[in-house]
Amino acid sequence: RITSRDDELAALRAENEELKFKLSQTADQRRRAIAIDQLLRITPPQDYKVIPAQVIAIGNTGDFRWTITVDAGSKDGITMNTTVVAGTGLVGRVIQVAEDYAIASLLIDANVKVGVRLEGSGEIGFLSGTGAIDRLTLQVFDPYAKMPIGARIFSWGSDTGKPYMPGLPIGRISSVDGAAGQLNRTATVIPSVDISNLEIVGIVISAKRDVIRKALQIPSE
Repeated sequence: RITSRDDELAALRAENEELKFKLSQTADQRRRAIAIDQLLRITPPQDYKVIPAQVIAIGNTGDFRWTITVDAGSKDGITMNTTVVAGTGLVGRVIQVAEDYAIASLLIDANVKVGVRLEGSGEIGFLSGTGAIDRLTLQVFDPYAKMPIGARIFSWGSDTGKPYMPGLPIGRISSVDGAAGQLNRTATVIPSVDISNLEIVGIVISAKRDVIRKALQIPSE
């Protein structure tokens, strides 16, 4: 038979579950607030602005095995080949646009290649996706160029922001394969953006377009 002790235990379990739920909600809000705050710090090229979007799906599209779908589309001013960013750096570019959503290829995709510059030296080269979420491959034009471990990599891009906005963090060099002078010398780069927990992104669009999408707001806890 059910005793008052059983009732007390059931009540305690229910209270514990409620507390765990509230804590998880608070953690989610805090993580979202940090992501939004980082996104607000991005400075787009002149005459461009960053439109916020929620990641609603991760999958594959056409030739790309790594893509995201976001809840912003043509009605929000999104167009093809626009840059997609997170608060910590470059995410990818828009490859499909519908009225209410858009699909972007991710930097980590094996079919993606981005022009980049090395921090400090300004050496230029190309960064390629590997298909893995935790590493990219860098090859610079000058086979004798210094590629120090820990050096940051930034997008080369163009002033129009298409297909990639210039000056965005992409990652840091973690290792170098090959000796100076070898034409096939490469470096492994750890991405700045963690794709595994991507939630809020920004899409760089022309500031001259009429946009109805609401501005970013940091949620209260």
